[in-house]
Amino acid sequence: MTIPLGSLALDNNVQLRGGDAISKVILNITKAIMGKTIITYSPAPAGHQLELVAIDKGTHFEGFFLKSQIDAMKELRDTVQTVALAHYRGSYNVIITAVDVEPLGDIVNPDDDWLYFGTIQLLTV
Repeated sequence: MTIPLGSLALDNNVQLRGGDAISKVILNITKAIMGKTIITYSPAPAGHQLELVAIDKGTHFEGFFLKSQIDAMKELRDTVQTVALAHYRGSYNVIITAVDVEPLGDIVNPDDDWLYFGTIQLLTV
């Protein structure tokens, strides 16, 4: 199982932080003059910060990113493209605002399958 971010398939152990306080819809209940109750729904506003986090714990990994995925996320960040994130904790339309990762170990020219750990900053749209 993987976590889709646009066309990328991320490791399913990547953590999502910051999505707990985001409601999916805004509910507005109003009493009308004649005693009727009017209920309206609207989408939640955008602009919430989220983080995708992969951690190297030394003896085990809590998620990871591949170099090829990091390169693709940097391109999405640079072009400010909206992508869909479908994490098991929630689904969001996001833009990538920052890619702050480090490769596993000291390596000069990692290949596309090399593991990276760190944080991907997202903003809901």
